[in-house]
Amino acid sequence: MSYVYQENVLAKTVKAIHRLDLHLLAKIQQFKSHSLITRYCRYISFSADGYFYVLLGIYLLYSSQYELFNLVSLAFIIERIIYFTSKNLFKRNRPADCIDGFCSSIIPQDKFSFPSGHTSAAFLIAGTIGIWYPSLMAILYLWAVWVGLSRIILGVHFPSDTVAGAALGASVAAMVL
Repeated sequence: MSYVYQENVLAKTVKAIHRLDLHLLAKIQQFKSHSLITRYCRYISFSADGYFYVLLGIYLLYSSQYELFNLVSLAFIIERIIYFTSKNLFKRNRPADCIDGFCSSIIPQDKFSFPSGHTSAAFLIAGTIGIWYPSLMAILYLWAVWVGLSRIILGVHFPSDTVAGAALGASVAAMVL
């Protein structure tokens, strides 16, 4: 295959994904009109801001769960390196920065959209903690899915950003286990 052909296929694929993202974003944004859902999404999104993870680490150390603490810490180091590298490599604009008249419900913590760091971290936690505590796995994964959905409803991510974040977090969790 020639380089030009591969470049054309890649460009068409990216455009198709973006069209699908715009369509899904518009559908999911319909939930934003319900103030209760938006408020709930703010809380869910906040739960994945990072404070929870620090408290989790303190709890794991306090309860002498050093092996799990080390596992989660290693997973976060790997995930954050991949996450920050991807953000700065792809430099995908957020919905409010590339859709005329679009307004997000919250101010994002950084400039770029792909992948969703909140979703990535949530799936990382669901995967690592869920394996050690199987009775919590369903709840943790439900929370992680809601984190991803909340980021779309709040208007700071496209759906593919959260899918990529979920794949990143789950992959790193599986890799360190």
